[in-house]
Amino acid sequence: MAVRWRKDGSLVCAAMSDPETGDRYIDDGLHYQLSVVTKAIVADPRHKENGLWHWVERSEASEKKNP
Repeated sequence: MAVRWRKDGSLVCAAMSDPETGDRYIDDGLHYQLSVVTKAIVADPRHKENGLWHWVERSEASEKKNP
């Protein structure tokens, strides 16, 4: 799934949101890299309701990548 990076810095699921002026579109390939390969973003615990994604803090991402 693709993600929209909002001007306010929030990340929202593109399939669950309408585009807004100033959005940056993150396609499926880059989303995969950010969420699966590098684990730089994670789905909100209530993602199915709100469609949000969150950036992971650098030290936290490092721990998830190299447990």
